[in-house]
Amino acid sequence: TSTFTPQSNLTLNIDSKQLSIGMLEPDYLSIFEMHAYSQYLKNNGLNNIRYQQVVWLKLITPIIIFSMLLLPLAWPWVGGRTVGMEQRIFMGILLSVGFHFCNEIARSLGQIYHLPPFLTIVMPTLLLLLTITILLNNSSHHN
Repeated sequence: TSTFTPQSNLTLNIDSKQLSIGMLEPDYLSIFEMHAYSQYLKNNGLNNIRYQQVVWLKLITPIIIFSMLLLPLAWPWVGGRTVGMEQRIFMGILLSVGFHFCNEIARSLGQIYHLPPFLTIVMPTLLLLLTITILLNNSSHHN
């Protein structure tokens, strides 16, 4: 009777720092740690889209905050004086939640369909800025 035992030579280049970074959620890492870990994953043939998305999200967050601060400036002109303050606040909240959902959907679609992380993170913000620009442009024509 013979016994077959499969053997394979597997060489892993595991760095303890990379291993500890991989155990953390990407949101808790610095941009530099995420970029380095993303490159590590890419160099080892692993999926790094999630980490690339978080890098781009952290880079674009100041623009997102700026956009959200611009939104109320454009919004009072919509509806003129017939719209009450509570309706404007409610619409601002709805737009913010809608923007958040668009960001999450774009991120998820990017991971599922392997879309470029830059595109999936930046596109919703560019659409928001375009909407704000159109609203501000229309409001300047009404004054």
